[in-house]
Amino acid sequence: MVDLIEDDKSSSHTAGNPYLDVSGDPKLRRSVVCYADILGFSNLTTQAIANGTANIFLTRIRNALTEAYARVREQAKSFLHKDSFCMKVFTDNIVIGYPFFDFEHEHGEIELGNTMKILSEFQTTLAMEGFLIRGGITCGEIYMDDDIVFGNGLLEAHSLDKSGGPPRIVMSASAIKLARIHFGFYADHTDTLQNNLIYKDSDCSYFVNYLDEAFKYFPDAGIFHEVLDKHRRTIESGLKIYAPFPQIQAKFQWAASYHNYVCGSFFNAYDELDDSDILDEEQYASRLDARSVSKHLINLDDFAVHPTRNDLTPLRR
Repeated sequence: MVDLIEDDKSSSHTAGNPYLDVSGDPKLRRSVVCYADILGFSNLTTQAIANGTANIFLTRIRNALTEAYARVREQAKSFLHKDSFCMKVFTDNIVIGYPFFDFEHEHGEIELGNTMKILSEFQTTLAMEGFLIRGGITCGEIYMDDDIVFGNGLLEAHSLDKSGGPPRIVMSASAIKLARIHFGFYADHTDTLQNNLIYKDSDCSYFVNYLDEAFKYFPDAGIFHEVLDKHRRTIESGLKIYAPFPQIQAKFQWAASYHNYVCGSFFNAYDELDDSDILDEEQYASRLDARSVSKHLINLDDFAVHPTRNDLTPLRR
């Protein structure tokens, strides 16, 4: 575990890669690090090859990754520092390295916040295309370029993904410690971006709440219902396809519970309000939009697996 107590003062780097110093030499840097992969990718690939649809699947996954990567790059244009992070996608694996720029004064608030934004955008885009991802986010030393990823940050982030758990990006103890430091910057941290992007699971682990992407501009703008609808369809498809495989279906059941919790919490917050305090049509439209989120809830009873009577036949001697 890396002790986050000081910044790597060598912030000067070669344009285009923050892990090369001004001389073009590679340098390990303290960073926010994420490793993730696509849930069930090996099974999906094997099935596609067996069904003779390998090229169709290849096109589908390539287009999904290209779209997700393009959205991340577009979002990165708004980041304060140019060329501030590295992102590497190879087959079904994704690695992000975001080195600390001024840890002594900012304690990594920008880097952790932007990394979670990147992950939210990436997870949401892939989920809309039918792919769920899981992985880990931590703080540690890493080096990245077009050919190599190296460092203890990668090893720890990868270890968080080895549990075979549900499709979520789990935060390590060092990442949570950093987030708590950032919470301390605010008189009330409950409505900060960082707080909205971190959820706590039933096993007491913390993970990135990527589905917040659907509500990130509300109430100033509308809810992205397309995100919620496609996310629901991806999960329902997995629940149906993997019904004969309980271990895999359980991961989609987790995703369904997460989906329903996000949608249900948002809907309930507005459903309980008294409309008598509405001041204008815009406010009224926003509340109607919020309450319509209930249509995206997943009925888990439709995908429940129940015991049946046995189908054994007699053996005659």
